[in-house]
Amino acid sequence: MLAPERLAEAIARLAVWYAAQPEPRRTAYRAEELVQATGMPRLHLRQALILAGWSRAGVWQRRAGRRLCRVWYSAPGYRVPRPPRGRPRFILEDVIPVRYL
Repeated sequence: MLAPERLAEAIARLAVWYAAQPEPRRTAYRAEELVQATGMPRLHLRQALILAGWSRAGVWQRRAGRRLCRVWYSAPGYRVPRPPRGRPRFILEDVIPVRYL
């Protein structure tokens, strides 16, 4: 657990960074993006985000045939967008390229 003054500094740095984002602001940010943008370690950032009212969600994705869980944070008042549930729709044009002459 961080000391209260360090935690307050982290929350203030996060608030200044978020206020400097151009309008319209994104609704969700990956954890890696927030670490690079604020320059805070991930553990300190997580505590600051939760105390500042941000919501956290893990979203499962497929990359190169493997399942991967990415952590997303959304600002207060927003929700982390989720991919649609279930099997993706089968679209024949994605499987067989159609060439028009």
